[in-house]
Amino acid sequence: MDAATLIGIGAALGLITWAAASASSLSAYVDLPSAMIVLGGTCCTVLARSTIADFTGSLKTFALSFRPRTPTPEATIDRFADMALKVRREGFMILETEETEDAFLQKGLHLLVDGADHDKIVFLLEREIEATEARHAAQSDVWQTWVDVGPAMGMIGTLVGLVAMLGSMQDPKMIGPAMGTAILTTLYGAIIANVIGLPIAAKLRTFAAADVAHRRLVLEGLSALARGESPRVVREGLSAGVTTRGARLAVVK
Repeated sequence: MDAATLIGIGAALGLITWAAASASSLSAYVDLPSAMIVLGGTCCTVLARSTIADFTGSLKTFALSFRPRTPTPEATIDRFADMALKVRREGFMILETEETEDAFLQKGLHLLVDGADHDKIVFLLEREIEATEARHAAQSDVWQTWVDVGPAMGMIGTLVGLVAMLGSMQDPKMIGPAMGTAILTTLYGAIIANVIGLPIAAKLRTFAAADVAHRRLVLEGLSALARGESPRVVREGLSAGVTTRGARLAVVK
């Protein structure tokens, strides 16, 4: 569980709720038409701006934004050094006994066991990394669309509420509900965009970068195994690669 996402979003919503309850009754901040305009309108607009597959995929990634999905580089390096030792002693067939929940690593191990050469392994897994990068980008872009569209739908709801208010000026009883719709839609849109959508989009991009970095580290490890490198060389080579990527990332930031 990534505590930062859960605590951050939960605390923000809690503070907003506390402030609303302190100002007046919470029921004053609940309005079904406002929610339908903002939530329903934003959802439909996001769907219109993406494909059904990307839209449904982004909803599935909501839970993933609350937990990291990749092992640490140190754990991965240790594992490849251990596998290099096993391969040196017993050959590639020993890799059939390796148990892992990492589908990318499992695919690479199957290629090694099946006798695929170094170049073929690199070619196939590079294509899969590229597909993974595209999938991550599409899903985070959908959440970024929630950030972009939410405030706009809030503004549309505000305009709808103002039109209703102006059309009922002769009836004072209708002015309050219409004004409530106008103001609450702006509030709902801001919450959807800034409290929920923006943190999730940012966290998914962070996890996506970590996932791709992990896959590239795995590819380097598989490549080293295919070349028959010693455990020490495997460990030093992978460690140097992690250090180099970290330095490049720091320069980019």
